[in-house]
Amino acid sequence: MFYAQTNPDALRRMVVAIMLMGSLTSIGCDSHSRPRQTADAPSETPAVPDPYPKLSPPVPSRLAFDELSRTLTTYDLPDRSARWMVLMPSEPRGLPLQRVHTLPKGVSPQEVIVFYSIPGRGTSHAISLADVIQSQQLQAQR
Repeated sequence: MFYAQTNPDALRRMVVAIMLMGSLTSIGCDSHSRPRQTADAPSETPAVPDPYPKLSPPVPSRLAFDELSRTLTTYDLPDRSARWMVLMPSEPRGLPLQRVHTLPKGVSPQEVIVFYSIPGRGTSHAISLADVIQSQQLQAQR
C-alpha cells in the first residue's frame, strides 16, 4: 500500500506538487513552437506592418544601364518629392540616386536592386538591374 493512499495530507501535498511542477514548466511557453536561438542565428525582431501599400514598380524599359560605363540612368517620376534608391551589397539600406548613377567596380548588376520612395506614400516594389538589362535586350531585338 502506498503512503499517499493511507495519509490524506500526503495525497494533497503530492497533488499540489504535481500542479506546481506543471505550472512552472509551462511558464513562458505559448501555443506556437519557436526555433531555439543559437549564437549564430540573428535575434528576431517583431515585424512592424508597413502603413503604406507598395507603389507600382519602376518601368524597366524606361531605365537605362550602360554596361561599359556602368551607369544607370533613371527617369523623372511624376511626384516631385519621389527619390530613386538603389540597394547593393555595400549599401543594404538603400542609397539615394541622382539622375545618372555609376556603379562601383566589382558590383555585379545581378546584385543591384532599384526602387523609388515617395515620402508619406511608401516605396515601390523593387526590380533588379538584371531586369533593366533584360528589358534593353528585348527592345534591341525588336
